[in-house]
Amino acid sequence: MKRKLGTARLPITSGKFLNAFPDLEHEFGENTEFDIDFEILHPRVKFSPQDGSNIRFSFDVEYGLKELGSMNYIIYDRVHFKTLFNMEIS
Repeated sequence: MKRKLGTARLPITSGKFLNAFPDLEHEFGENTEFDIDFEILHPRVKFSPQDGSNIRFSFDVEYGLKELGSMNYIIYDRVHFKTLFNMEIS
Protein backbone atom coordinates (compact mmCIF):
# COMPACT_ATOMS: atom_id res chain seq x y z
CA MET A 1 0.00 0.00 0.00
CA LYS A 2 2.86 2.34 0.82
CA ARG A 3 4.40 1.82 -2.62
CA LYS A 4 1.09 2.40 -4.47
CA LEU A 5 -0.35 5.31 -2.47
CA GLY A 6 2.79 6.84 -0.94
CA THR A 7 1.47 6.28 2.57
CA ALA A 8 0.39 3.43 4.80
CA ARG A 9 -2.45 5.56 6.16
CA LEU A 10 -5.74 5.70 4.32
CA PRO A 11 -7.95 8.51 5.69
CA ILE A 12 -11.53 7.41 6.20
CA THR A 13 -14.02 10.23 6.56
CA SER A 14 -17.76 10.32 7.19
CA GLY A 15 -18.32 11.24 3.53
CA LYS A 16 -17.28 7.69 2.54
CA PHE A 17 -20.15 6.26 4.63
CA LEU A 18 -22.80 8.63 3.30
CA ASN A 19 -24.89 5.92 1.60
CA ALA A 20 -24.74 3.41 4.45
CA PHE A 21 -24.96 5.81 7.42
CA PRO A 22 -26.24 9.24 6.28
CA ASP A 23 -26.52 10.54 9.86
CA LEU A 24 -22.74 10.37 10.37
CA GLU A 25 -22.12 13.36 8.13
CA HIS A 26 -24.79 15.43 9.87
CA GLU A 27 -23.49 14.57 13.33
CA PHE A 28 -19.71 14.69 12.77
CA GLY A 29 -19.22 16.76 9.60
CA GLU A 30 -17.94 15.60 6.22
CA ASN A 31 -14.19 15.70 6.97
CA THR A 32 -14.09 13.98 10.38
CA GLU A 33 -11.68 11.03 10.26
CA PHE A 34 -12.56 7.62 11.68
CA ASP A 35 -10.77 4.44 12.72
CA ILE A 36 -12.16 1.11 11.51
CA ASP A 37 -11.57 -2.09 13.45
CA PHE A 38 -12.12 -5.20 11.36
CA GLU A 39 -11.63 -8.78 12.54
CA ILE A 40 -12.46 -12.18 11.05
CA LEU A 41 -13.39 -14.73 13.70
CA HIS A 42 -14.21 -18.43 13.86
CA PRO A 43 -13.41 -19.58 10.31
CA ARG A 44 -14.77 -23.09 9.88
CA VAL A 45 -14.68 -25.63 7.07
CA LYS A 46 -16.91 -28.67 7.50
CA PHE A 47 -17.15 -31.63 5.16
CA SER A 48 -20.56 -33.25 5.12
CA PRO A 49 -20.44 -36.68 6.75
CA GLN A 50 -23.13 -38.17 4.48
CA ASP A 51 -21.33 -38.31 1.14
CA GLY A 52 -18.34 -35.96 1.36
CA SER A 53 -19.41 -33.79 -1.58
CA ASN A 54 -20.94 -30.89 0.36
CA ILE A 55 -18.57 -28.42 1.98
CA ARG A 56 -19.71 -25.77 4.43
CA PHE A 57 -17.59 -22.69 5.02
CA SER A 58 -18.47 -20.03 7.57
CA PHE A 59 -16.88 -17.16 9.47
CA ASP A 60 -17.85 -14.13 11.53
CA VAL A 61 -16.77 -10.55 10.87
CA GLU A 62 -16.70 -8.03 13.69
CA TYR A 63 -16.36 -4.42 12.68
CA GLY A 64 -16.37 -1.16 14.55
CA LEU A 65 -16.22 2.50 13.61
CA LYS A 66 -14.96 5.19 15.97
CA GLU A 67 -13.67 8.73 15.76
CA LEU A 68 -9.92 9.01 15.21
CA GLY A 69 -8.23 8.89 18.62
CA SER A 70 -11.43 8.00 20.50
CA MET A 71 -12.04 4.84 22.50
CA ASN A 72 -15.85 4.87 22.01
CA TYR A 73 -17.44 3.04 19.10
CA ILE A 74 -20.09 4.80 17.04
CA ILE A 75 -20.98 1.59 15.18
CA TYR A 76 -20.09 -1.93 16.29
CA ASP A 77 -21.58 -5.10 14.85
CA ARG A 78 -20.93 -8.76 14.02
CA VAL A 79 -21.95 -10.38 10.72
CA HIS A 80 -22.04 -14.14 10.12
CA PHE A 81 -21.21 -15.42 6.62
CA LYS A 82 -22.03 -18.98 5.57
CA THR A 83 -21.76 -20.76 2.24
CA LEU A 84 -22.36 -24.30 1.04
CA PHE A 85 -20.91 -25.74 -2.13
CA ASN A 86 -20.19 -29.07 -3.83
CA MET A 87 -16.72 -30.17 -4.78
CA GLU A 88 -15.82 -33.27 -6.73
CA ILE A 89 -12.35 -34.70 -7.23
CA SER A 90 -12.11 -37.01 -10.21
